[in-house]
Amino acid sequence: MRKPSTNPSNNLSNDEMEHIFLACCSYTYIYFNKKINLPNIFLKVISNKHICEVFMKCMDFDTPFQVVQYFVNYDPSLHKSKYINMFLNNNKNKLIINK
Repeated sequence: MRKPSTNPSNNLSNDEMEHIFLACCSYTYIYFNKKINLPNIFLKVISNKHICEVFMKCMDFDTPFQVVQYFVNYDPSLHKSKYINMFLNNNKNKLIINK
């Protein structure tokens, strides 16, 4: 996932961001009322403006791109998912990141 830093305040900040990220993922799980995994949460974030705004506000990000970047840094294997690749190729113009 991430490499621990030698700076304790940096570690605390990273742990807090990870906690907020996982809380937002839990919110997405509850919002859609069904069992979904991290790649599906990622797809919900990039296709649903409300969910993306929740992530942006909670994690103090300015753009949806920063949310996507955090997802990819959190789980680098997301780009390998065939489902995500198919979704991105089929919905290039519908994504909120393009707006």
